[in-house]
Amino acid sequence: MSASVLTGLTHSTIFMFWGCLVGDTLVPAYYDPQSLKILRSSLEAWAALRPDEKARSSRTLLAARILELAAADERNPDRLRIGALVDVVTFKL
Repeated sequence: MSASVLTGLTHSTIFMFWGCLVGDTLVPAYYDPQSLKILRSSLEAWAALRPDEKARSSRTLLAARILELAAADERNPDRLRIGALVDVVTFKL
């Protein structure tokens, strides 16, 4: 799944993108226009990454993680961003 999928959507219908594993079954996830707006805004976290953090990940991986969290019914933009970045961002002590 390309990150451009999230940024290129303008339709006002409901879209199915990703699924969530429930046991061994992939359950489809559906997103309404408001949810898609939240998902697109969450992907802006990519721009805030330092070059070394971008080197350890990709915009596509962040998009996939955001979709995974959204498939589990997360819609809070801050939690989506944090969840997508948790394995990428490092803090210098």
